[in-house]
Parts: sequence; C-alpha cells; structure tokens
Amino acid sequence: MISDLAPGAQPSRPEEFPDAFAAAWNRKAAESLASLFVEDADFINVVGLWWENQDSIRSAHDYGFRKIFTDSHMSVERVKTRHIAEGVAVIVWEWTLTGQHPPGGQPVGTRQGLFTFVVRQQNEGWLAITAQNTDRISGSETNVSRGGELQPGTYQESISKPRNTQR
Repeated sequence: MISDLAPGAQPSRPEEFPDAFAAAWNRKAAESLASLFVEDADFINVVGLWWENQDSIRSAHDYGFRKIFTDSHMSVERVKTRHIAEGVAVIVWEWTLTGQHPPGGQPVGTRQGLFTFVVRQQNEGWLAITAQNTDRISGSETNVSRGGELQPGTYQESISKPRNTQR
C-alpha cells in the first residue's frame, strides 16, 4: 500500500493507482485526487454523473468531501491490472467505504463497489484517462425501473426454477 505517497505525487506503476486514489480520498484532498487524472479525463460516478475534465472531477469531489464524505474512509480490497498496450493499462479494483453522511443525517452503513480505470503513463507517472465507479448491491443482479425509480432486482428465482416444457 502506498498510502504514504506524498500529496500530489503520481503513481510510478499502474498497480499503485488505487492506493493513491484512496489516499487522496482519505485526506479529503480534492486537488490531489484530481491530479491523478489527465486534463480531459472522464469520470462517471456511482449514479451516472459524468464529469468530463480534471477541473470538474476536482470540483465534484471537493463538494462531496465537504458535504457527504466528511468522515468517510475508503479501503482498497482487491486490484486487478491488465496492461493493454505499451504505457496503457486497465485497473479494476474493489473498494469499501465507511462514514458517509446522508443529507442532514448520521453516518450510514458500509458501501462496497468496483472502480474501473484506464490509465496512461505520463512523464509525471500514471494518470487516469477515464474512470467508472459502481456500487455493489448485495444479492442484486440488475436495476429495475418501478414507478420511475430504480430498484435492485434479481432473476435468480426464475433462473433456478426448472421450466415446465410439457404442454
């Protein structure tokens, strides 16, 4: 783990990227977090908000750190790195988050999810060119729209029941 990476320092290997992101998150350092991205990076958060440059990534996380994630802590659980070309890698990693505050409330339970990053080697280190964040919902396989609202859903019952093929 490289949680002691100096603020603003870039990962020297793609495998270090998740720890660098989590370290910036845990310091509530929006500027350091945004510095892990190229200027025209894309970042899609867990609800599908799409930030299309480093400044909007910094601004969104700065707001989140002040309003929603003031007491949060992010942990890196599992990392898989796939080198897809010289100086380009895809990183998928599992995260756990504690200490999130809902609007006007006490901290909520633990969240878990997956991040996918495409990173590219730069002079200053490895930087993300795109990121996708996804919450994991235990026991769920999909989202279902009911009354205009997305709710977790599963097909396991219908898959596990044998079909009656006789007529």
